[in-house]
Amino acid sequence: MVMKLVGKLIKWHRNKQKITQEQLAEGICSMTQLSKIENGQVQVNEELLVEIANRLNIPEEKLVAPIDQEHYQMAEQLITAIHEYDIPTAQELEAKLVNKRHDLLHYDLDFLCLLARFGYMLLMKRLSEADQLYETIMNYDEIF
Repeated sequence: MVMKLVGKLIKWHRNKQKITQEQLAEGICSMTQLSKIENGQVQVNEELLVEIANRLNIPEEKLVAPIDQEHYQMAEQLITAIHEYDIPTAQELEAKLVNKRHDLLHYDLDFLCLLARFGYMLLMKRLSEADQLYETIMNYDEIF
């Protein structure tokens, strides 16, 4: 499975932990394969992603959880409602999203939800909450 952010996130976590490619790959895969994973050049099986997640001490769900289509559609609909300045729909969707569990979402969906909620906070002029979300988003600045 090739996900949009998985390779970048693996590299980001590896660099944050000051682990070399060689150290991360040892006993899991070749350095060449890890490099290709980090650059999004190869498909990666779930077993390999679980081993990498464990080595990096990150929840494996962040790399291998399937994208929950209902959750994804809510985030997309929230972005559309913000774009169309449909405040009642945006309020309804944001309330649903905030009540969903995000800690074990795949990184791709987790980021989409963060960005959607950030847009909502700006739309509603809830600036202190927008600032908090902005700080969270900017922690991952290098990935984007």
